[in-house]
Amino acid sequence: MKIGIVGCGKFASKRIIPAIEKVPGCTLHGIQSRSKQLDVPIVTTSPEELIFHPDIEAIIICSPHHLHKSQLAHCAERNIPVLCEKPLAVSYDEYLEIIDFFPEKTPLLVGQCYRFKDSIRQAKEWVQRERIGELLSLDFTMHIPIPPDNWRYDPNQGGGVLLDIGIHIIDTIHFLTGSTFSEPHIVHRRDAVDTTVDLLGVLDCGARVSFSISFEYPYETGFIITGTKGRLKGSYIFRQMDDNKESLLFTSGDDTEIFVPIQRDNIYEKEISHFIHAIYGQEPPIIDARDMEENYRVLQYIQQEINLSSQKNLAPL
Repeated sequence: MKIGIVGCGKFASKRIIPAIEKVPGCTLHGIQSRSKQLDVPIVTTSPEELIFHPDIEAIIICSPHHLHKSQLAHCAERNIPVLCEKPLAVSYDEYLEIIDFFPEKTPLLVGQCYRFKDSIRQAKEWVQRERIGELLSLDFTMHIPIPPDNWRYDPNQGGGVLLDIGIHIIDTIHFLTGSTFSEPHIVHRRDAVDTTVDLLGVLDCGARVSFSISFEYPYETGFIITGTKGRLKGSYIFRQMDDNKESLLFTSGDDTEIFVPIQRDNIYEKEISHFIHAIYGQEPPIIDARDMEENYRVLQYIQQEINLSSQKNLAPL
């Protein structure tokens, strides 16, 4: 499978290209970049040239968020399989447009890479088998310090912390529980874009849910899922694990602690491998864009609440 990367910047160079090189059955055949020069057959500054090149068999989109819609439209026109980095779209309406114009049988996957983390999949199993008991609360933290000159701070490109990393938390909550938000209450900090968002709400299954996401706070990622039988704590979860810091610990109601064994795989290699297998029909896609409507509906609802609180100059508590 000859793959082309649209938007070959720092992320693609650090995570996606090394993953492609290690996954059997695919090769990096072309890149679109304003500055990168790699030893591949096709190097261009034009996304359209790469997407429509007859030698390219699949596309991975790693460009800034605001470019996804137009680039996906070209991919849809060519009817080529796509793995698009999150977020697929910058709004719920844009999501619906993309799904509408993309051919139904053409693979369209979204880079919700944390669905491939063993710790997340283990947590999902614990929740579904009720080993934690009836769900009472879920608390998530994703603080990723990013320099203020990064394009993610540009409201016309990145759109802020909710769009960039909040979509990961929204997706993970839905993936773990199958439930969605009800009446979230939001505290946030806004400059040109939202740099920190803290949310408290209720899932339709009745469990309380909260998350804190930030470009400003010191690095911290993880979750605590509490049920009637105990709590499951994940530390250093939302990142590619290149060390031994990540852990999953269950503490029962009588304070007995059980460390849950987790595999330390490369989530990007697993994501690319899944993409290839989905193209060939060897695996049902677990990151199919068509199954993620709820993520973007929730995203829109939270965005509307943020805008409303900003207009009132008062964050609801």
